[in-house]
This record gives sequence, structure tokens and C-alpha cells, in this order.
Amino acid sequence: MSPSRAPWPAWAAAALLLAGGCTEPPPAPPPQQTAADRGTPAPMDVGSDSTGPGDGSMDVLAADGGPSADADLMDRGLTDAAPEPDDAARPDQGPSRPNGPISGAYINELRFETAEEAGADIDGDGDGDNRLGVLLESVRLLLPELDANVKLRAAIGDGALRVGLHWNGLDEEQLLDGDAFEVGIIDFEAGPGYVPTRRSMEADGSPRARFVEAAIEGGILRARARQMRLVFTIWDIPVAFDVAHASLSGMVVPFIDGVGLRDGRLTGGVTIESIARFLNDFVAAPGCACLGLEGPLIVLDRGVADACSVPIDASGCGDDQTSCRFFAERCRIIVPMFTGNADVDSDGDGQNDALGVDLIIQALGVALGQ
Repeated sequence: MSPSRAPWPAWAAAALLLAGGCTEPPPAPPPQQTAADRGTPAPMDVGSDSTGPGDGSMDVLAADGGPSADADLMDRGLTDAAPEPDDAARPDQGPSRPNGPISGAYINELRFETAEEAGADIDGDGDGDNRLGVLLESVRLLLPELDANVKLRAAIGDGALRVGLHWNGLDEEQLLDGDAFEVGIIDFEAGPGYVPTRRSMEADGSPRARFVEAAIEGGILRARARQMRLVFTIWDIPVAFDVAHASLSGMVVPFIDGVGLRDGRLTGGVTIESIARFLNDFVAAPGCACLGLEGPLIVLDRGVADACSVPIDASGCGDDQTSCRFFAERCRIIVPMFTGNADVDSDGDGQNDALGVDLIIQALGVALGQ
């Protein structure tokens, strides 16, 4: 989907999300932060497996639990919704690396970079690509309760999001320089220990989201994949994001039980289709039953103007269901806002169909369970 018009200014697009619009100009964006301003993160505590207690789960989820793990959430949304990873056609992930020692890392910090100029040039067109982070920051300025970074921190803190890295063949001799290993992104089962979920692993024991090129030079990891499907669970909702031009970098840090990552960056272009699929699954969860939806909220095959045609009645949603009401009532603004700001060409056809994202990560080395 390539918009025929120029992208909306991010703050103006987000302002339209407020009911009735703003009667005053939106607040000025905060000063942009450079990598130097952010400073060096404090040393990681190897005895901790999270950032600490969170501030509560996502307000969309009911206090008495989320959707059943067996719910067929992935089939909702697009008319040709992506199949479960077991059946999905997967991109060529290149030759497998030599087998070797297996170790893991638990991502205990994950946050969006929100300054557009700080984003990496994801698709090689000479421009920084970080439109998703910019849009999320614009929403935060207008509706602080929908701060994506606060939600991520809380989800990690209370165990609603458990993701990490899977290292294969990375021995001590390669921690400074080497390329005879593979690395991928995995999802962990709930509960004690770090057991990769079946959804995030191939039958041969390698991660579904695996970087084709991976090397360490001077202790710095640089890994790339033309495209991958990130499979994980958050707030009890199975998620599958299609990411193009994915890149992972950072300083490798040896731990007793695994290999961590410091000052890490995960970048790529998240396709509009997979974002729509996530929003459909989000509002279809039991925590959003107040909406009374009888079908998918977003159907992109109908075109941008008609993508949100399902009747919406959010009058039964309470104060703890702000996100349900927000996405449902503003669907007709959200869809063109996302499609009109696509800044990454995911498949090389000359049309931007994905939103650039730049995630800052820290990860602790852990031993993987079985």
C-alpha cells in the first residue's frame, strides 16, 4: 500500500485521534535525545530476570484473566489472515550455522526509540526510518495513559511479555570476534525458568525468527535478515509480526548461564498488514468484550476508506478498557494514519508498506530450559 499523498505530519495525525479534535495546538514534542544523551545503562543485575515489578497489565485485559491460549486469535482480521507459523510460508533463512553450544538471553528492557532522526536507514534509501516510534510518541503526548513504553515495561515486569535470544554455536572464542554461530529471537513459556515456546521454534530446534547473517567484531554483534516473522505472546494474545530488513546489534556480554546483550538495537520495518492483524486480535480478546464485535475491526482488503466498517458500540467499556475504546472508536483515523506514514518498502516493489521501528534492548544471559 503506497499512499498517493504525502505522509501526514505525525503530531497532526495523532491529534485527529482525539474525539472532536484539539481546540488548542498539541504540545511541542520533547527535546530529541541522542545516543550520547541516553548515557550508558547501569550494569545489569545477573540475579534478576526482569526490570522489576511492573505498574500493572495492559488496561485492555480484564482482571480475571485474558483470552484462552487455545483461542483461534490468529485467524481474525484480514480476509487472508496470516496462518499460524507452523503452516506459514517462511522466507529463505539461508544455510544453517554449525551446531555448537546452546545458550540464551532474556530481554529485560525493551523500549521504542521515538526520535525520527535517530532511526536507522532500514531499507537503504538514505532516509532514517522510525515512523512507528514517532507515531506512538505522538499518541503518548496526547493520551499519556497509552504510553507504549510504559506498557512494555509493565508487561516485562509482570511476566506478560517474555522474549529473548537463542544462541547456537557461540563459544567463548567468538565473544570478541567470530561468525560461526547463529542467533534468533524466541518467546519463553510462562512460569519459572526459560523454556522456549514451541511456536517460536522450528522442528529442528532453531528459532523461527533467525538472522541469516551474524558476526561479532570487537565484541559488537551485527546480525541481519531480509525478512522474518516475530512470534511471541503478550497479554495472553499470540502475536506474529512480519518484519522486513531486520537488524540486531549490540555489545555481547558473557554471563555464567548464557550470553547477554548491552546497548542493543533491533530495527526493521513492521508491515501494515501485521499491525492490523495485531489490532484485530487485541480488540477481539475477552478483555475487550465490551465492544461486542461480531467480526474483525480492520479489513484492509476493502481499501483504506472502507477498512473499518464493522459497527462499534463502546458504551459498555469501563475506565479500565481505555485501549479497547480508543482503537475501536478511532479505527477510521488509525488506518489511514498508519498507511499514510509507511516509510519502509518491505518487498522491493517500490511501494512503502511497512512502518520503521527502532527498539532499544538490554538482555541478561540465561540457561535455556527444555
